[in-house]
Amino acid sequence: MCPYQSEEARRLWNKACNKCRGIDLHHVCGNPFACKRRFDEANNAEDTGSSPLGRWN
Repeated sequence: MCPYQSEEARRLWNKACNKCRGIDLHHVCGNPFACKRRFDEANNAEDTGSSPLGRWN
């Protein structure tokens, strides 16, 4: 289950592999650094979207 509310954060979260998202624990992640980067980007998108100034920056 995606923990984000904004569409952009959800889109970025969905780009991480199933293992890193906790959906398929038997999957082998081929690039955990890319998944971590997607989670970081999703966090930033969620933080920016919740800020009143985030839409204008």
